[in-house]
Amino acid sequence: MYGEVLTKIPTNGGPLGAALLADGLIEEVQLNQALERQEQTGQFLGETLVELGYVQPRILGEYLEARMGFPFVELTGHDIDFSVARAVTERIARRKMILPFAIEDNFVCVAMADPLNLATVDDLKASLGKPVKPFLAFSADLIEAINRTYDVRHKAASALRDIPELQSISAELSVDDLVGLAEDAPIVRVVSSIIQGAISSSASDIHIEPQEDSVRVRYRLDGLLFDQMKFPLAHLAAVVSRIKIICRMNIAERRRPQDGRFTTRDEYDREYDFRVSAMPAIFGEKIVMRVLEKSNSLASLDKLGLFTDQRIAFEKLVRRQHGIVLVTGPTGSGKSTTLYAALNLINSPMLNINTIEDPVEYHLEGVNQVQVSPKIGVSFSTGLRTLVR
Repeated sequence: MYGEVLTKIPTNGGPLGAALLADGLIEEVQLNQALERQEQTGQFLGETLVELGYVQPRILGEYLEARMGFPFVELTGHDIDFSVARAVTERIARRKMILPFAIEDNFVCVAMADPLNLATVDDLKASLGKPVKPFLAFSADLIEAINRTYDVRHKAASALRDIPELQSISAELSVDDLVGLAEDAPIVRVVSSIIQGAISSSASDIHIEPQEDSVRVRYRLDGLLFDQMKFPLAHLAAVVSRIKIICRMNIAERRRPQDGRFTTRDEYDREYDFRVSAMPAIFGEKIVMRVLEKSNSLASLDKLGLFTDQRIAFEKLVRRQHGIVLVTGPTGSGKSTTLYAALNLINSPMLNINTIEDPVEYHLEGVNQVQVSPKIGVSFSTGLRTLVR
């Protein structure tokens, strides 16, 4: 059947909907409904037709393969070489909707929602160091495969299965009980998998949020939060206690907000600093962790993603002897990284550079960095008055 259909497909373009209609794969009323849905969602028409159940993914995939000239891959249930897939970060995979899944004849096979994006193909060639063979894949397929590849949820789920079934956790647990829960090996693995998953995906924040029946874990990637996993609410106290222990917080205090921090290393021995806050909510304590790589390699203008003219204009501004530069934006947008990049640019033994920070996120050699500490009277205002005298 596929062969008969494909022989009728014109390969020199033309609207997809009209071609599918002409070949009898969909009816006119289905096309109109799909077009209406497409206007609402902004999806590709083909994916909308699949989502509505009007066309089977495999049929549409082979149809598009013949029209576009790219091989089609259905990633659902497909074996993925994780060592190949994880050569790109989760942030890049999600942002560009791509996923390397195999190596064939020294070519890296990459599933892409848009294989016509030549800039992405060129970037992959450069970063992977091998020629790339683009494959067409549906976005829903790619998202499922990306979730499967960057498997923080699978590691955590495996650890959770080793924890005895708990019906509920009393709010009046003693400190000894909390410590015992926090030092249980499966809980240690759950927290470790959440932290290492954030590092491997280049997340800027981790949110652990208690809901009515479960606990949601989300990562912030490029300023947006993405669901990663859920675990039973009964395990929240143990997870929070484990995080408080490694942050040197008071695990007995569950009614007031607390702040802490800790450092860890990844498999490449890169050091990361985690700033942690615990906030009481109606279903339990919410944890937010800010992820900071302590290496100065992050603080570079070349890594900010600026266009050449933007970088030149920014350099001129920060090199001026007088004036002020305001850097604003939402959480995780790169404000601190931008400011540290500016400091790295102008840092010189001939200059006296001072900063007032809360907190000091990266340590820069040759820069006098002041940590705000209201308890001893060191605030932004008092620090600034002292510096300008």
